[in-house]
Parts: sequence; structure tokens; C-alpha cells
Amino acid sequence: MFGVSAAMSFGLLNAGATANADDVSERMPPGLLFEMVDPTLCSMPPVSISDADLLSGLQAALDSGDPDMAPTVSGRWEGADSGDLMGQGYFNHSDSRGLVVASELLLRGEGDDLRYVCLVLAPHENTRLLEGAADVVGSEAEAIDGDTFMLVAMFGERIEGEFAPLAEVITEQGSVTFKQAREHELSGYLEISGQLEPVPGSEGVSGDVRIELDLLALEHDSQMNPINWGSDDLVDAAAPAVDDATLQEIRALFLEGIDFAAEPLMLSEDSDMIQHDIYRYDYQIFAEQSQRDLLDRDRDQVFYHQDDHLVRITRPSTNMPLPMINELVSPDFVLDENSAEDFRDLLIMLYGEHFFDAVDADPILHPRPDQWAFVNGTFFDDYTAFNVFTNDEGRELDVRYELRFMAQ
Repeated sequence: MFGVSAAMSFGLLNAGATANADDVSERMPPGLLFEMVDPTLCSMPPVSISDADLLSGLQAALDSGDPDMAPTVSGRWEGADSGDLMGQGYFNHSDSRGLVVASELLLRGEGDDLRYVCLVLAPHENTRLLEGAADVVGSEAEAIDGDTFMLVAMFGERIEGEFAPLAEVITEQGSVTFKQAREHELSGYLEISGQLEPVPGSEGVSGDVRIELDLLALEHDSQMNPINWGSDDLVDAAAPAVDDATLQEIRALFLEGIDFAAEPLMLSEDSDMIQHDIYRYDYQIFAEQSQRDLLDRDRDQVFYHQDDHLVRITRPSTNMPLPMINELVSPDFVLDENSAEDFRDLLIMLYGEHFFDAVDADPILHPRPDQWAFVNGTFFDDYTAFNVFTNDEGRELDVRYELRFMAQ
């Protein structure tokens, strides 16, 4: 999951808070449940990674045939922008609270742009089921006999690197089946039908929706908080939301409470290699008051300052282009025998020394006049590498990451 964004989190809270009170008085705002289960849920890839980059990386993962790279959840979305769903799924289980499942999914619909679906499946009325079949209902449903899970899901788009919800999925009926092969392995199948309720203040979409998901190999995430809808500690959370002015005040106080530090690593005025200043950042959010440390996933991360926004460096995990590196490098920089070692040092600065393993090969390869490869590890019997292509002058870098590097 990508790092949490305070703006996204409070945006989801506002989406639930500004709806008609008669419609949502019995329904928890989706953003609130997402925050309670996992604050990082539904965070988006940075703006520097385009939809085309995401799709090419996903296709490369599918083409690789490697089960470790394949999506752990896949299925079908029928409704607005009907198409295929693919993404990652996670679960955690507590003997006292039961099972919670979360998933972040890409929707390849009928249009040119990607859509996104984020969902949480939590026990509805003190359900303890971990293996077997159960009914699935919406959060506004009353108690029914038998094991029952509640589905809360949001359908949206990505705008400037943030999740922008368009509609909430209101489940009318559904079912889920889980199978546990080992303690930390869970798979299953989920299907629901219902309605899309537009999010107030957005372009919004509405209409019938049906979701079918193969939960192929849910990843165990001990950091997720199992939430049981029937437990007493959720009574206050399900109360009607406060007004927008109060939420804005809370948001301001939350942002003021962030202890942020940034360390300059390389400045463009001191280097002919880059055109934007590079920093390492660290921050704290209620660290001493939280039940868990929210910082683990975001300590010592690197970003660069480009015009009026920040670009966070995210480590690649599959075959994918790296436009964020292309945009960072100065157009005047020439990659050649004299600068190749400096460029490798730049990659190590951006991605961390632990991302570069010792290999039994030259870490810098130059197989063609317009191609350089910076080997950073192995993937089974192959090398992983940053594969860099240039024009005839060694400029206009096109940087890609490859799990199975082959000189072209």
C-alpha cells in the first residue's frame, strides 16, 4: 500500500459527512472505516506515474508468469465503466474481533482512464468465521441470522495523485467464501450486487453495480485493525457525522501536529546531473499516542521538488518505466563513461543502498552505444537492473526497471 495522505483521508471523511443525514444516519462514512482498518488504504500512486505506466507494469507482471508478481485479487466490475478488476488484497484476524479483508483494485473500464475501487470486508454482527461461507450486506443492514460480513467500498478516480471518490457501493445482497490453507494464507470468492450512490460534491456516478472477485492469495497484514461492526466500541463511530467546519478545524489541528523534517541530499545548483532539488524526509503523526507507529512505512523517504509539487521516489517492484527519473535528470546531462558511476550513485541515493545487492557481474554495463544497465540484484537466475536508453549524444534518458534484464 502507498503512504497515507492526510488530504485523501479527510476528503473521504467529508464525502460521508456532507451527505444527506436521512440517507446515511445508519451508515458509517467509508473514509472513517478505511482509517480505522488501515490509514494507508486507498492511497494512490504518485502523479509522476501515469495510467499508461501502471498498465504497462501490470501487463509485464502478468506476462512474466511469476506467481509472486501476479495480482492477488482479480475479477469483474459490471456497472459504470464496466471492466476487469486487478489488484492486491490483505487480511488480518483476531480471535476476539474476527476477520477483516481489504483490497485496492485497478479498474480497466470502457474509457481511456483507469478507475479505482477500494473496499473493506468486516464482520457485521460479531461474526467469527475464518473459513467457510457467509452472507455479505451493506453497513446499513440490520442483523440477520448466520455469519454475515459488511462490505464498504468506494469507486473513484485519481486526480493529482489523490483518490477522488465518485460513488459509494451500497450492497444489497452478496456472499463470500473463505478457505484457509495455512495460518497466514487465505483465499476465497466474493460476489455482491447493489447500487452506486454518488458522492456529494463530485461529478458522481449512479446505477446498478455487480462485483465478482477471486481472492486468489490474500496477504496477511498484522498492521490492519480488525473492526467488528457489531461491537460496542463502534457505536460512537457510527453516530451522525459532524459539520464541515468542525472537520476542517480537526484537519487543521491534525496538520499542525505533524512533526516534519527534510534533509537536502542534492541541489540542482550544485550538480549538472539533475534539474530539481532532492530531499530526504521524515515525519511523525501522533506517534507517541498511537496504538501502532504510523511511521514505519514512511521513514527516510526521498522526494524531489518540481515546480509547485513534490515527487516521491517509489521503489519499483516489477517491470516498469520510471518517468520520475527521466524528469529529474537535467536535459543537459550526458550519460557516458565519465558520468556512469555518478549516475549509479544517484540511483543509490534515490532508492537506498539496501536496494542494491552485490552481484557476480559488472554493476554497470554498456551493451550498446545508446544503452546502459545498472545492475542492482538478482531475480531467480536473472539480473534486475535499471535499463537506461539515450539518444546518440547520451542525452534524453529513458529509464526503465527490469526484473529480467537482457542486453538488447
